[in-house]
Amino acid sequence: MIWLDYFCGGGLCAAGARAVGYSVVYGQDAETKALQVFKRNFPDSTTTAAKINMSSLKPIKQAQNVIDAHAGARKHHHFSPPCT
Repeated sequence: MIWLDYFCGGGLCAAGARAVGYSVVYGQDAETKALQVFKRNFPDSTTTAAKINMSSLKPIKQAQNVIDAHAGARKHHHFSPPCT
């Protein structure tokens, strides 16, 4: 199974997912510094720096290439609550 993480921060939740067997393939967050940490923790993942608007499907559309690349895999889209 693959893990796509929105509001990923540095990847703490994704680290837990990896520990139980998920392949972390995607991280998205508005904070570029957090994404740099996420990328160090998950160097094979794809990241996108974007402000996420939960009233649209834009976050998932931005991940579409990653989703398409894993067409046969089971996927978990994880939306953490945004930090304020």
